[in-house]
Amino acid sequence: PLVRWYDSTHIADTQWYRDFVFGRDETRNGDRRVSRGGFIEDRFGQFQIEDARKFGLAAHARYGTFLYGAPTAADQPSVVAHLDAHDQRVLEKVSMLPTK
Repeated sequence: PLVRWYDSTHIADTQWYRDFVFGRDETRNGDRRVSRGGFIEDRFGQFQIEDARKFGLAAHARYGTFLYGAPTAADQPSVVAHLDAHDQRVLEKVSMLPTK
């Protein structure tokens, strides 16, 4: 499971975008999850994190986002992150991964 939306290359059904990503969220007073022209990673991703904190990993089922690709070995976890020093903790973790 990917518990936060990243606005990098992704695969998604257009109906899911229309109905879910840009749809109204009854758990948030019927407000739109992302307004027209809004930045999905910022708003939608924040909702995902908020729900995961409140409801744990069970919240993921509502969003259905996954990291796509071949699984890696347990000692070489897959990482999705900004590599522009956006989050120093992620950069530290990435720098510890073995290189090929």
